[in-house]
Amino acid sequence: MSLWSFVRRTAALMAFVTASAAVSAAPVTFNYNGAVSGYWNVPSGLLDAYAPVGTSMSLTISFNETFSDGTLSGLDNFGPVSGLLQFGAHTFSFDTANLAGILYNPAGEITVVSMRFRGSGSTPDGMSLYGLMMDFTPQLDVLGATSIGFEQASGGGSAYRYVQFNGSGELITVNETPAPGSVALAALALLAAGLGTTRRARR
Repeated sequence: MSLWSFVRRTAALMAFVTASAAVSAAPVTFNYNGAVSGYWNVPSGLLDAYAPVGTSMSLTISFNETFSDGTLSGLDNFGPVSGLLQFGAHTFSFDTANLAGILYNPAGEITVVSMRFRGSGSTPDGMSLYGLMMDFTPQLDVLGATSIGFEQASGGGSAYRYVQFNGSGELITVNETPAPGSVALAALALLAAGLGTTRRARR
């Protein structure tokens, strides 16, 4: 085997293996509609006036999902993030997201991905926004109740108060994007193969 043949085959193999191992990613957008269903970790009456049970809500959230292939890393980048939540007289916007938790089945497969979306909005007096909490499956279904959490100073520390929403969510868009670096790697493989063809043609 000539040196050029060895280099060409090695470059093509590295491109294929690396591209196959790269994490796939896709921008997705969800709609979620429902109503305030209750509270969690909230003293009686504290948020009744702020978010009365039965108040309708609507949410649109977009982010970069990396888990529909059944894999997930704490280093995955979910941005860019864009979201808008409205209920009653309150409006929140979201621009960042992080992984809040993962559930696995006995076979070690991911079953639930919990995410926290952060941003800004009209919080209750004396509280700051902790985040919008949502659960997804690898099949991109929205699971269970969604909630928005607030942080409140309490006893020298912090207490986290949640307004819960009950409704239904749907995936409205999925835009497939190449895995990071896969386009460049594929081009490298094609270049190596093309150069090899050119060399043979000149013989």
